[in-house]
Amino acid sequence: MWTLRQVYAKNLCAFKQLDYTLLQKHTTLIFGNNMDNDSQGSNGSGKSAMLEAIAIGITGETLRRIKMDEIINDAEDEATVSLLFQNNTTGQYLSIQRVISRKTAQIIKVCMYDDETDCSEKHIEQAGVADYNKFILETLGLTKDDVFSNFILSKHKYSSFLSSSDREKKEIINRFSNGVMVDESIAALQADMIPVQESLKQAELNVANHTGRVETLQEQINTAITESTERSQKKAERIANWHEAIAGKRAYIREQNILINKSDKLLEQYDKIDETLQKLENSKKDTGACFEIISERFTSCALPLPKDFAAISIKNQKELEVVTAEYSNVQKQLVQHEKRSKQPDPLMRSC
Repeated sequence: MWTLRQVYAKNLCAFKQLDYTLLQKHTTLIFGNNMDNDSQGSNGSGKSAMLEAIAIGITGETLRRIKMDEIINDAEDEATVSLLFQNNTTGQYLSIQRVISRKTAQIIKVCMYDDETDCSEKHIEQAGVADYNKFILETLGLTKDDVFSNFILSKHKYSSFLSSSDREKKEIINRFSNGVMVDESIAALQADMIPVQESLKQAELNVANHTGRVETLQEQINTAITESTERSQKKAERIANWHEAIAGKRAYIREQNILINKSDKLLEQYDKIDETLQKLENSKKDTGACFEIISERFTSCALPLPKDFAAISIKNQKELEVVTAEYSNVQKQLVQHEKRSKQPDPLMRSC
């Protein structure tokens, strides 16, 4: 980007000589003082002449649509305008010098050099003034309309951006933003993007295929994990059930062992009582004595006696007495019958 650093003018409009170095990144207020006519104030003091010097130096044309010889001081035959620009990116300097004469054609000299102390100036050679003007505008990256409508604002050349047509607005924006280069870059970028987009599309298809396979494998893995988890849970439940069943069986076995031990002790006691009962059966003791012995054995062994044993004994005793009496009667009758059978029959004797 080029920046205007210095403006020099001689015999231009009201100026006898102007040499001004612009302050960068500052706003400069120009306030004129008419030294010839106090009633004019700042009018005619040379404020517009500063802008005329810049416009003539860049474009070779006046800003106020007047003839070139009218811009020369009335007391002189020729005027000189010189501008100095600096490129903020490369650091180069561009020097433009124009000599305007009432009698001869315009003389222009354009030089470029690397720094202010560089003595090896590079003179730019062009065929004519129009070619110089074109070179200057192309070097600065501007058009004549840009200079008059946007960079040098005055009532003589100013045209409102808002009142411009859409085409002019777009052209101005493109010139400011270098939109033409952007459009070309976009077109080249789109052309370069075509094979990349095709590769991207193929890559997206491959990604989609692999993603589908990964999802399928993931589903299978999840299913296998779920089934394995269910099997593990069922196995754990079965193992827990078996442990519970084993614990129950062990408890049952312990209970049965206790019962068996008790039963074995009871059997031993029963065997002893059985021996006692067998001895009593073979003895000649009466029922009462036998009952006392049996009661003592049952009590010592903590065995319960039948509750109605006494009543049964009494009943059996009575029945035994009845049977004994009947047996005695039968014995007596039997003896009588035997005696009768031994005596001879009287009838048999008479015969």
